[in-house]
Amino acid sequence: MTPQDKIKLAVEHINNVGALFPLGEPFPLSVYDLPYEIQGKTFANILTKIEQEYKAIKVLSLPYDANGNDYNPISDDTHEVQNSYVIELTDGYRNLCETILDNRETAIELPKYLPYYIRLMLQCIEDEKIDDDNQPKKTVLVNWFSAKDPSLSGNDIEKLATFVRNPEKRTGGWQHNKKKGDS
Repeated sequence: MTPQDKIKLAVEHINNVGALFPLGEPFPLSVYDLPYEIQGKTFANILTKIEQEYKAIKVLSLPYDANGNDYNPISDDTHEVQNSYVIELTDGYRNLCETILDNRETAIELPKYLPYYIRLMLQCIEDEKIDDDNQPKKTVLVNWFSAKDPSLSGNDIEKLATFVRNPEKRTGGWQHNKKKGDS
């Protein structure tokens, strides 16, 4: 399981428990309900990352170990963890959920104005489910753009179909690479 998958699992868990509480209200997060993959120090480290890097939560109290000491994710002396974390969701939590639960690497805030061609390309990416693993053939995309807006010129359609794909996925140009005299 990747670190990003563990963060996603933690956010899903926090989201399930925190959905019952309004933003800014502290709530307990039991260490006993955690998924196996993120128990113990892994979860403590994830909470620290969510709190410090994403600014999405505030950790108000830590669980206690068997000796009554605060649970220290850095120390190897802390073993059996009891009780709960008490956390509070901050304004940044919704953005974190959108970013992590939508499985996006980074959140990009789009400008208020987007040119028509950009909106059309974004709609094509969404409709055709284009990503790094799914790069449809250019002819499929040309057909999509032609059907979506028949008023587009053939040249515009070709360019749009090219620009919604990753550059390394282009395989055309065989005629340009052919040596003179080859058949």
